[in-house]
Amino acid sequence: MAFLCKRPGMEKTTKHSIFFAGVLDLARERIQTSSQFDLLEALRCFQPFNATLHVDKIYGLLGLLKTPHYVHIDYAMSPERLYEVVCLTIIEHTQCLDVFLDCCRTQHSQFPNLPSWVPDWSTTPPLGTSVRTTTAQERFSASRNTKASDSINSVRGKITVPGHFLGTIADVGICMPSSHELQPPRNRILYFRWVLEILTLPVTILESWKATVTRRDDGHDATLLSRYTTGETLMDALYHTLYATGGPSPIFEEENSFNLMIDIQEWLLELLQVTGKLRYPFQITPLALWPLAWLFCFPAFFLVTYWYGIVATWRFLRPALRFGIEMGKENNDPCRQTWTIGRTDCNLIGRFPAPGLTSADALPSRVGDAIVIFKGGSRPYVIRRAGDCWRLVGSAYIHGIMYGAAFREEQCVDIELV
Repeated sequence: MAFLCKRPGMEKTTKHSIFFAGVLDLARERIQTSSQFDLLEALRCFQPFNATLHVDKIYGLLGLLKTPHYVHIDYAMSPERLYEVVCLTIIEHTQCLDVFLDCCRTQHSQFPNLPSWVPDWSTTPPLGTSVRTTTAQERFSASRNTKASDSINSVRGKITVPGHFLGTIADVGICMPSSHELQPPRNRILYFRWVLEILTLPVTILESWKATVTRRDDGHDATLLSRYTTGETLMDALYHTLYATGGPSPIFEEENSFNLMIDIQEWLLELLQVTGKLRYPFQITPLALWPLAWLFCFPAFFLVTYWYGIVATWRFLRPALRFGIEMGKENNDPCRQTWTIGRTDCNLIGRFPAPGLTSADALPSRVGDAIVIFKGGSRPYVIRRAGDCWRLVGSAYIHGIMYGAAFREEQCVDIELV
């Protein structure tokens, strides 16, 4: 049986049969073994479920918790205030800031007064992950496993957290298109153009990301074979950033498949440049004579694509298949937001919050946004100026610093989030 979940802001109902069944199985197992949920773990597992009242997304879970006394039931409290109190409770009892990972900010929230550092548990997460990934322990320690200190102060709607500024975002690549943008046009004349755009979209996005990581502010751009700060090439750093891995994968070291996929992308760019010239007959031919243009262009298009296809298959088919298999494997990275590839002012490569396929309304990262590692935080965060304070945009992955290489506790300053 499929469980149905109505996503806020979407007009269609989305099926989540595997995830919902997995959560129910996990809850039954926890009850039978008397190993109840932690508060944050329960909130993450049951966030996609609907509730009659927004406050029941919290109160409805108390019977499944190890420590239900952490939350006091008060239906007179507004959802915004309840979510803020629960967020502070989680920080106090866990002494870490992993709850910030769930702050997937959107441009149009149903709770406009909700602080940026408080997760909106009334919404459905933008990324659909498995139960195993949802309940996975955070494997990064960007702040060197430091504890959220007693110097964290909170006033209603604001929280002051010590953090180490790493720099700012210098460049961001193209964002993934939303599901709405991928809808085919109703105009049949534009349909062929839409098909070509869909087919070339992965090539365009990857080219944008390559340009982002190799571009330099001084005008002396690097190449994918240039050295990254960790000693590896930018090619390897880009791969590890795309998959948010802490170290190299044996499959990719042995077959060098990712490098070959980059070669395929470059070959496809050449193919697009060649086939793009075949549009010229259509531009100078009246619409009524387009069949004649097809008779001229189709053989040329067939010969070009056939030649490129034979060479690409001969050189790249086996590693490309292995690349696809590895790409399709479930990533145990509990990332909870859509992202795009970007670069900092120190030329560090990262994944930064951005709209994507499942979250068109996500708040995008911008050039100039600050990057900070909070004391007690497992990942870097993107924050944005809001007067004298800051607003949390979302979490980030920055290759080379996810295990504390850049964090200096003595350089932490108080950062006020609103």
